[in-house]
Amino acid sequence: MAVEAKYIIYDLFNYFLNNTVDLFFRQIQPRGSHLIPQDGPVFFVGAPHANQFVDPLVLQRHTGRRIFYLIAKKSYDRPLVGAFARVTHSIPVARPQDSAFKGTGKIQIVERYNNPTLLNGINTRFTKDLGPGFAITFPRSKVTAEVEEVLSDTEVRIKVEIKDLVALEALTQQGGTTFKVIPRINQNEVYQSVYDTLKEGNCVGIFPEGGSHDRTELLPLKAGIAVMALGAMAHYPGLNVKIVPCGMNYFHPDKFRSRAVVEYGKPITITQDLVEKFKQGGADKREACSELLSTVSDALKAVTLNTPDYETLMVIQAARRLYRPKNKKFKITRVTELNRRLVAGYLHYKDEPRIQEIKAKVLDYNKQLRTFGIRDHQVKNTTLSRLRASFRLFRRVIGLMFMAVLALPGSILASPIIIAASIVSKQKQKEALATSSVKIRAKDVISSWKILIALGLGPLVYTIYSVIITYLVSYMNINRFFVWITPIISLIILPMITYISLIFGERGFDIYRSLPPLFLCMLGDPAVKTLPQTREELSNEITAIINDLGPQLFPELDHTRTFDEHNNEYTPLTPGSVNALNWIMSPFELIGERLFSDYSDAENGSSLSRNTSYTDLPKLAPLSSLSTSNIKLKLNKHEEILPDNVNVVPPSPKTQTDEQAPLEVKKDI
Repeated sequence: MAVEAKYIIYDLFNYFLNNTVDLFFRQIQPRGSHLIPQDGPVFFVGAPHANQFVDPLVLQRHTGRRIFYLIAKKSYDRPLVGAFARVTHSIPVARPQDSAFKGTGKIQIVERYNNPTLLNGINTRFTKDLGPGFAITFPRSKVTAEVEEVLSDTEVRIKVEIKDLVALEALTQQGGTTFKVIPRINQNEVYQSVYDTLKEGNCVGIFPEGGSHDRTELLPLKAGIAVMALGAMAHYPGLNVKIVPCGMNYFHPDKFRSRAVVEYGKPITITQDLVEKFKQGGADKREACSELLSTVSDALKAVTLNTPDYETLMVIQAARRLYRPKNKKFKITRVTELNRRLVAGYLHYKDEPRIQEIKAKVLDYNKQLRTFGIRDHQVKNTTLSRLRASFRLFRRVIGLMFMAVLALPGSILASPIIIAASIVSKQKQKEALATSSVKIRAKDVISSWKILIALGLGPLVYTIYSVIITYLVSYMNINRFFVWITPIISLIILPMITYISLIFGERGFDIYRSLPPLFLCMLGDPAVKTLPQTREELSNEITAIINDLGPQLFPELDHTRTFDEHNNEYTPLTPGSVNALNWIMSPFELIGERLFSDYSDAENGSSLSRNTSYTDLPKLAPLSSLSTSNIKLKLNKHEEILPDNVNVVPPSPKTQTDEQAPLEVKKDI
């Protein structure tokens, strides 16, 4: 009981943070959570670290375990972030790069070929600035040179010859180059804290890339995870530490109400042989750490999506949307697995002529979509007649106005928070980009600062509102009791108004995004009319290529085109199993269905994502942004009226009775 009482504040605060994350993201879907050990010491290793302070919250959302994260001391020392970190028992780590400083003088290589590991200084103070184990970095270069020995104030020996061309160009130029020094930091205290945490049977979370980034592939992993895992088992004999790889897969990580999939891999068991090698020290210790780090890296690659560049990522995502397998239904978790297989297939066959040809076609198709300002799933709606498009556009505009009116009160109330979060997050993005050598656009810090500003400013703003309302009520000489309860009522009602407005605003944005193809239909541009045919041809080509080459790379592909129902993570939609109360619509949804829905339109202003499983719809609340306006159930006839891009696969009479058979839904991604 005493141990549990120790974490009461942690659990309460974690509950609050979970609700905050659920508000920011439209959906966080776990995959493989059944693999997580429910007791004993565990290292949760997350990658890619694409969302700075948000990643830890998303990672542990579905783990069922208390996780104590390693956090950069630079972040730990920040007022708001540090307060959160202390409440959640995070372990601060002083990163060497956070203590980097500009070296005195300039540095150069005098004997590049005869003595390439000797660096010479000009007006330098190597004996004061450097020491064994320190690292030196150079302008515009990602390479670091580790110091082996300081010979004098103007001479230093590095361990490995520098081969990076950018660094060599700077070091061999006349007059040398400026440099930065990254000091060596003793982490023994941090290691001991981690060991003790694991000894108590708790979990430690770490993002071993060392810092957040927005690249399309994993950064090299730091050795700390291997040192700490092996060190804990060496320090406490009999301790069995498991390592769970966690893939952080985001759909627009910097955007409010986006989606995420967290994939938990099979736990890694650390063998006693590796622990014994670690105990030997020296080369054996380094070999043990390298072997475990390689295992962790491979496990992370198995649960993440890694592409060499942004263009490849766009091609893969387009191919996934255009691929049409037989008898297959996709959920958002299956989308991430399909993306990984497509990346593996593309990288394996990328030099084949037909792969190069289809890549060029896909890039051209994406360019056409950007030109017309529409999305792939909206293409089929560009074939509507002008009359039908005009009528549908009129309905959508009415619907948009309706949702805008309902969203207005909460938007006004939240506007100070929204404006402040936008300004601060953009400023932090610029700062992060200026100080990082690995970030591309620094989009990894945006969500974190939006949430931090909302958490810090939100209570203050609504408290000010309640004070103003209380003053107005007291000024009107209303009953004293009512004056006393006004602040409490205000602090309850005003956030509720904001939340309800958020739901309607979200629906309004979905309607707004559905308007471009209707405008194009009204304009009657001949180039637009060719898009559906272009898409159909691309889809057929991509499907044919995958069906041809896929089984060569993944022999089990032919046998896994249809997922077994019992393997699905959602409960199947079965006649008789639906609670009728879950399908009672609010008056607003009823109005929305009657005025704005169109069952023949797959992208009707619904916020229903093309990655969403219909078998999860009964779990949604009446005011959920995933409206039921596009689906009606006739349970007694096993019939669903669904959007055009959803195909109903009737149950097989050979395996299940009519009363038990689930409706399988497959959806083109």
